[in-house]
Amino acid sequence: MKKIYILSIMALASIGNTIAFAQDLVPDRRLPDGSTVSKVQLVRNLPSSNWQVLLSSIIQIVLAVVGSLALIAFTYGGIVMITGQGNEEQIKKGKEILLWSIVALIVIAASYALVLGISQLRFT
Repeated sequence: MKKIYILSIMALASIGNTIAFAQDLVPDRRLPDGSTVSKVQLVRNLPSSNWQVLLSSIIQIVLAVVGSLALIAFTYGGIVMITGQGNEEQIKKGKEILLWSIVALIVIAASYALVLGISQLRFT
């Protein structure tokens, strides 16, 4: 029971930090007419007349949420390893969780870079 409380507190703490700093990490978006608009303004003004901007913004928001979940999985894998206390099965399970969460973070980062790069292209 004590482990569940500790895991819940750690998960909530990591989610809170991600949400708090999310606006600082996401750069403003340059529109085709040369003006800039923040991600918060893009989400508030749904639906947008520019579907490329709308689609890339939605994909980037989804990738940010999935990235947060991968970081939570990484933390969980570390906790499983620590609480294994020498149990080889628990340590192996924790290592697998850590490995796959790192793979997920790499895929998410590459996807984010790809979406960001494609969204910067000008389709005329």
